[in-house]
Amino acid sequence: MFSLFSDPTVPNLHPVSSAYAPAELFSPLEPRDLEWTCGGGFATETQTFYQVLDDGRFMMCQIIHSSTGYVLFLAF
Repeated sequence: MFSLFSDPTVPNLHPVSSAYAPAELFSPLEPRDLEWTCGGGFATETQTFYQVLDDGRFMMCQIIHSSTGYVLFLAF
């Protein structure tokens, strides 16, 4: 937990990448990586892809998919 009065020599934030070796930070893209979860009801899914281009520039592509499902009310 962040505190203004905590010890300044203790890091408060830990990047996720610090838990993995450099060779484990990325892998080839596989077909299952592109599958949507498609949960029922109201759901929003996001997939983000990062790429370093041949000229050294960095590219990010984020795709957001929202489904609201449907509700059928029958009145008798």
